[in-house]
Amino acid sequence: MEDNKIHKWEQVEAELLKANRRERLLNAVTCRLLANDDPQSIIDDLCKDTMEYLECEFFFNYLLDREMDCLHLNAWAGIPREEAVKIEWLEYGATTCGCTAGNGSPLVSENMTTIPDLGTDLIESYGLQAYACHPLMIGEELLGTISFGTCSRQVFTEEESALMRTVADHISMAMGRLLVNQELRKSEQRLESLAQERTRELEESNQNFTKILESITDAFFTIDRDWKVTYWNGAAEQMFSVTREQILGNVFWEVFPESVGSEFYYEYHLAMRYDIPVSFVAHGGDIDLWVEARVYPSPSGLTIYLHDFTERKLAEDELRNSEERFYTIFNNNPDAIAIVRMKDNRYVDVNQRFLNLTGYSRNEVLEHTPEELGLWSLDRAELDSCLGYLESRGEVHNCELRIRTKTGKIASVSLSMVMINLNGELCRIAIIRDLTREKMMEAEITRLDRLNLVGQMAASIGHEIRNPMTAVRGFLQMLCEKDEYQEERAIFDLMIEELDRANSIISEYLGMAKDKKINLQLKQLDDIVQSLEPILRSSALKKDMNLKLDLAEPSTCLIDENEIRQLVLNMAHNAFEAMQSGGLLTIGTLEENDQVVLYIKDQGSGLDAEIMERLGTPFVTTKEEGTGLGLAVCYSIAARQNAKIDVETGPAGTTFLVRFPIATRSGVGT
Repeated sequence: MEDNKIHKWEQVEAELLKANRRERLLNAVTCRLLANDDPQSIIDDLCKDTMEYLECEFFFNYLLDREMDCLHLNAWAGIPREEAVKIEWLEYGATTCGCTAGNGSPLVSENMTTIPDLGTDLIESYGLQAYACHPLMIGEELLGTISFGTCSRQVFTEEESALMRTVADHISMAMGRLLVNQELRKSEQRLESLAQERTRELEESNQNFTKILESITDAFFTIDRDWKVTYWNGAAEQMFSVTREQILGNVFWEVFPESVGSEFYYEYHLAMRYDIPVSFVAHGGDIDLWVEARVYPSPSGLTIYLHDFTERKLAEDELRNSEERFYTIFNNNPDAIAIVRMKDNRYVDVNQRFLNLTGYSRNEVLEHTPEELGLWSLDRAELDSCLGYLESRGEVHNCELRIRTKTGKIASVSLSMVMINLNGELCRIAIIRDLTREKMMEAEITRLDRLNLVGQMAASIGHEIRNPMTAVRGFLQMLCEKDEYQEERAIFDLMIEELDRANSIISEYLGMAKDKKINLQLKQLDDIVQSLEPILRSSALKKDMNLKLDLAEPSTCLIDENEIRQLVLNMAHNAFEAMQSGGLLTIGTLEENDQVVLYIKDQGSGLDAEIMERLGTPFVTTKEEGTGLGLAVCYSIAARQNAKIDVETGPAGTTFLVRFPIATRSGVGT
């Protein structure tokens, strides 16, 4: 009986010693990892200590090599170096470590000599009977693996498995400090966790805890329930320029009276009064810094971390200002701008000018492709060529293409693109400049140049041609009156008729002369149209057509009455020629947008696109016997009246709109 008691006491003592060793091991792992700026350099020692505690003969530590996208052996024990070289690199899914890295879950292989496993062939070759591999993870991000193996027993105990998991977790947290922009955050999380877990044990672990707190770069201090400072680390001394001797045992608000009433004062009291943790970012007040504060209450008072947030705060402010400037430029740019994701060719963002140009709403565009919207269907091959050039050169400029809007309207545009990396995604910025107005202006300038050329020619040679023609016509009239030429009278009449036709063409030439003198007067368009009504109705009756006047009594215009009469008659004549018997010609006036509009609308079959592009150019006509000068004369007349001619055409007919500036608003006599 006595021997049983002694045996039990020995077992209890052994378990206590082992638990004590485990606690010391975990404390050593924690302290060394937190106190060292390069966890990789001490992993070998830590794993050997853990291996010794677990009575294992092997351990392997692999780290993820992001450039090679595979695992690289960082530390090991139990095999010679030449053997380690053979397993220096592992692919995902290869052996136990590769599988652990691939699925992010621990893998434990036990009873390996009795239960075969194809995935453990490599480690079995080392004589292992039990093997455990744990992933090193920070959140969802894999850092590597840590594994332990033994040849002396078949299984691990639950306590040993828990220890390996704990060691792996500690190493993972320490390795996280190596990640860009996460090093400081991970350190804070571990220290915060350690502070919360060890507050009740502060007196017992004061030496280790002090060492940890002194190693961090953040200010750390504690305050009791009477607001007296009980701990003040070296980083706090540097941040506040106050030594431990000056502040320990003193009331915090008496040392820093300027902080009374500040955000720090309010947040500290909130945490103390309601026993709730608080975190906030504020300007230091007593210190010219932005700090990120984390405050944790405990039965003894407050534990406070202050992280210098100044650089990050300034960077965030600059980033926010930069984003505001970008979106101001983006949304107010006179050109249409679209951001397209390269991997799926979908729109990420577009500005308002893009929506105005295409006619689509933002919801109709975002996360859709240009093909789904049919924007570039007219020049697909040219666009593909531009995209190919973009992918090879990174940018492309001034590709002239046509774009089809939501309403089906075709617009000429200039497309420039550049490749960018946006939030880790490869995108292209497309800048689309609407060339429709420029193309129209180019066509108008070309047309006016031709009109001016024809007008100059007409002014130069018109009179010289008419004078001899007048003489010839007079002699022909005299000859046809003589008796001996009565049989040829029909021929003489035809010759005179053709001379009159030639004279009419010359008159139209002269009508296009740029320097033709005109008599501009304030006139009412309705009066001019009404004066022409008898002539127009007579022409309509002869052609079995109808005439409708739709006059709205608009404001007066500064115009030449004779030229406007010629313009109306020319356009009405063209309209009659374009319609079938029974057609309706509508001549009307209206006032819109500070302009008086005279419109002539027919019910013909409309104009072809080819004719529309050359409309108003001399000698362009759709009639078999037309000269192509009537409409050119109309454009010349409009130009001399400071008017503009717009054309709307379709299968139901064509409407010519002549837009005159209102005299009282455009400045009479200027």
